[in-house]
Amino acid sequence: MNTPVSFKLSFINSSANYSFRKPSKSRKEKIFKLLLTKSEMEKKGISPVIATLLLVAVVISLSSIVFIWARGFIGEAIQKNDMPAEQACEGISLSASYYASDGRLQISNNGDVSVSKLGVSVESGGEFSEEEKDTKVLAGDSVEIVIASGGTNVEVVPWILGEKSGNIRDYYKCENVVVRAELM
Repeated sequence: MNTPVSFKLSFINSSANYSFRKPSKSRKEKIFKLLLTKSEMEKKGISPVIATLLLVAVVISLSSIVFIWARGFIGEAIQKNDMPAEQACEGISLSASYYASDGRLQISNNGDVSVSKLGVSVESGGEFSEEEKDTKVLAGDSVEIVIASGGTNVEVVPWILGEKSGNIRDYYKCENVVVRAELM
């Protein structure tokens, strides 16, 4: 049982009596002790070795998930002639002539990189139509393809065929080499 401790303080104009008690255990601690029996208090948690293994497994699985998720944002580099595709596109020099009466498009590759596919955009009456042509234009060569006739503006975008890691072949669109065809 707590016995109060009393003392008297005297100040210049007043005097007061104060008593202090020894602090008792909090109510939460009492309830917690009543709820837990001795056998429950003696139970042990998982061993440190198992806890470490579980922690390592969780970290590895989370890092794998993040890696797979982030891989979708980072494209694999496409190589053409042992250089990045972006750099290989700089070796493409196309010229194009469009004959609107019959829809012929003549394309010459004056560069030193072969083109594997062509993206052709035709403007006619304010509307655009885009199509991909699986037409190869070798370096130093010319080809003629037929597209929609009556267009007022024709643009050609070259695509090159390169390789990703693991010898996987894939196309790369050279968006920095857009050629406007000369109307004939």
